[in-house]
Amino acid sequence: MLLGVLMGVVAGLVVVIAAWALLVTPLTAQPGATPTPKPTVTVTKSPTPSRTPSPAPTPTPTVTPTPTPTATTPAPGVVTSLPAGSWITVLDSMAKSRFSAEQALARAAEFSRNGVTATVVDADAIPNFNRGFWAVSVIGHASRADANAVCGTLGLSVGNNCYARQVGG
Repeated sequence: MLLGVLMGVVAGLVVVIAAWALLVTPLTAQPGATPTPKPTVTVTKSPTPSRTPSPAPTPTPTVTPTPTPTATTPAPGVVTSLPAGSWITVLDSMAKSRFSAEQALARAAEFSRNGVTATVVDADAIPNFNRGFWAVSVIGHASRADANAVCGTLGLSVGNNCYARQVGG
């Protein structure tokens, strides 16, 4: 019986030591993190003392410029800004993953008739618009009613394929 108690105590100590070893390891070390080297200054003493001490050289940090992202240049004819609060008539929404700006502009030309000039709006550039689409639209309306009236002018009914949308701000 004494041997069983002794073996239990030894097993308990092994568990406690293992747990302690895991908890004591530094928590600040992160795998894959590269420590930032700190500049060091090496001071060498001259064999003979000088009357005027010279200051130790100060290391100059090297600055690596961070590349700045460049805005992509919009395709000619694509609208990338609209006045907040204005209304547009959306005639078609074309996914950028499937259609180029040129294809969207060609679609806008198909809608340009009866005194209506359709254009392409880059929805990524307009607040509150659905990202990832070209919005084939008629822009510059002061009200929802004015924007919806374009649908009738083009022989379309107001609904899923022709609707008014207000520009957010």
